[in-house]
Amino acid sequence: MVSGILGSIIGYGVIKVQCTNGCGRWPEVGAILGALFFAGGAAVVAVLVLRASGEWRRIDLDSPPDL
Repeated sequence: MVSGILGSIIGYGVIKVQCTNGCGRWPEVGAILGALFFAGGAAVVAVLVLRASGEWRRIDLDSPPDL
């Protein structure tokens, strides 16, 4: 959620800085694309973290106890 909000702010800012006059709806488009891009990146990171966590648990359960 936070990454989507920050992505929209960054996307809006990048387009707004590049636009001199008569931008139209481009800053809003930049905000939407930035939010989608950053939220997608956060989702990928979350999936990778959950997969790694699952693998660590599986390895821990499969290994014999130390004596």
